[in-house]
Amino acid sequence: MSETNTPLNCTHCGDPCETDTTWLDDKAFCCVGCKTLFQILDANNLCDYYEIDQPNLKVEQTNFGEKFAYLDNEEIADQLYKFKEDDQRMLRLFVPVIHCSSCIWLLENLNRLVEGVIST
Repeated sequence: MSETNTPLNCTHCGDPCETDTTWLDDKAFCCVGCKTLFQILDANNLCDYYEIDQPNLKVEQTNFGEKFAYLDNEEIADQLYKFKEDDQRMLRLFVPVIHCSSCIWLLENLNRLVEGVIST
């Protein structure tokens, strides 16, 4: 009788855990991002999220580099800035209909995630 390895699925997104499996207690995660989102939900007693039918439907990835390439044009980008001096820029973006606490957290901590962002 040969032993078979059952593939692990991510506790958060359901994707298969491959070489970068991250653990929290007895829960497997495919990446640190999924583990972090689980921790945010867990810390806020929001794990009933996982009881929703198909909570982890995937959205097709978009190549934002191409979609927003026009912003590399300084003349266009200048129209968005509230303030511009030397190498600093300030702009205000309105992002309607955010209802997910993890999205809000990510936006509030964007300066920790994207080099060059000073504050959000």
